[in-house]
Amino acid sequence: QLQAFHHLSSQVKILYNQSVVTFLFPIVFAPAVCGLLWDISNHQLLLTWCSIVVIYSIARYFIIWIQKKEGISPENVNKWLDLFIASVFISGLLWGAACIILVPYEQDRLIEFTLYNSLTMLIVCGLVAGAVVTYSVNKWVIFFYAFPALVPPAIYLIILGDKYNSALGGFVLLYFIFITASSIRLNKQYIYYINIEFEMIVLKEK
Repeated sequence: QLQAFHHLSSQVKILYNQSVVTFLFPIVFAPAVCGLLWDISNHQLLLTWCSIVVIYSIARYFIIWIQKKEGISPENVNKWLDLFIASVFISGLLWGAACIILVPYEQDRLIEFTLYNSLTMLIVCGLVAGAVVTYSVNKWVIFFYAFPALVPPAIYLIILGDKYNSALGGFVLLYFIFITASSIRLNKQYIYYINIEFEMIVLKEK
């Protein structure tokens, strides 16, 4: 039981400590997406999405502050992990929605649509890649972030049916598989070092 708490508490500490930096990325890249799509997207929709992402990202710092203030105990460790998973899932949904709702699809402007969607997906893929190092300490956290960020837009692009966007959607799905596989391997390394840390603690107490 003590070992299980050590494992879980170590994961939660790493997630919240490293997220002080990773939570900054959406605040920076949401306005970047807004600027990128300004000429082709609905301005009201674009600004609404950007505002939600930025405000939500800032609000997540409040969660970090509360967590630091309350600390981690056997009674609340699962609560903080569940809250973190829920927060990354919502963030993933917001970024996954970007390619679906922000880039207007017009059959006669297919190349332009594909170009802007590719650039938007590049930003989303970059955010997911950046989150791997932080979130892979718990395999469910990275899954609940990467899946809504990558899979819905990938399926949307494939469903469009043209060769350009279907290929793009297929590549995004492959990227999701690659990220998932990489995060599983990294998770095993995290668990290995957490086990070593626990064994060292036990040895010191003897």
